[in-house]
Amino acid sequence: MQEILFITLTNVGDVILTLPVLNRLSQVLNQVNFTVLCGYRAAELFKEIPQVKHIIPYEKHKGFVYQMQILQQLQKKRFDVVVDLRNSLFGWLIKAPKKTSPFLRIPKNIMHMSQRHLYKLSALGKEFFTEQESMQSKMPIFSEDDKEYVDKLLGQCQNTLKDILIAFACGSRSSLKRWSSHNYAQLAERLTKKYNARIILIGDQQDIPISAQVKQYSSVEFVDLTACTNLRQTAYLLSRCKVVVTNDSAISHLASYLDLAVVTIFGPTSEQRYGPWSAQSIVVKSQLQCRPCEKPFCPFQSQECLQRITVDEVENAIRKLISN
Repeated sequence: MQEILFITLTNVGDVILTLPVLNRLSQVLNQVNFTVLCGYRAAELFKEIPQVKHIIPYEKHKGFVYQMQILQQLQKKRFDVVVDLRNSLFGWLIKAPKKTSPFLRIPKNIMHMSQRHLYKLSALGKEFFTEQESMQSKMPIFSEDDKEYVDKLLGQCQNTLKDILIAFACGSRSSLKRWSSHNYAQLAERLTKKYNARIILIGDQQDIPISAQVKQYSSVEFVDLTACTNLRQTAYLLSRCKVVVTNDSAISHLASYLDLAVVTIFGPTSEQRYGPWSAQSIVVKSQLQCRPCEKPFCPFQSQECLQRITVDEVENAIRKLISN
């Protein structure tokens, strides 16, 4: 049994993009125990993975003393492999026969972040990196209890289990990445009439006002499960849906990791780096020359890259996935 220290990132979306690395390590090394260092909000993603024996939540903004305490905790363990996707102090100071390298140059043709993370494993040996991540043997994110909880939520909604379920994740950590609530409301009206769909609103506590706006602008009877599920339960909820419609967000990455049908609406960020990667996925974007700028604010003080995306375009993308 090999002991592996897996140092991943902080933000939930970024952590999900590193899950294929965990898959690959488990496939190549077969019998492994993982110690995972990750951000607090992402920690629950690892709680149902049998190979993960220890989870250490990490707050990157805390000071030197805090980091030394974590380092001392890690140095008490013996690791066969250290995979540091953060290129942090811990990766430098913890001894192990095999380590990833912060100096590894990633080829320019490898654009997507999930593949860039995977390429870092090539420092451990050629057998660790493959450009086509297998969709088989995914790590189990949700448990039977998570399934039972979500099924009970859905069972409380009249006819929900019989209708086509479409998930709307209308929020995003950055307001620059959010398609308008008016558009989501209009889209819900169309999908309800044309496909007899039930629209499920999902998200976390910060998305409650956005979901409220979408409901306010529409006469559709939504199934509002915003802030009703944790990350694991959200993963199972997404798997129950026919299509997931989302902005560039953690939900897009989660649906991709689960290989679900997903439509992702892109504004200033790069779909080549952060786009959905499931077998059935469609990116909807505008053709503005200034996008993707990947800036935290719009230099032109507008959100035209998102405003130009019409309800017709998103509906057409959903129709293609439903017809498949």
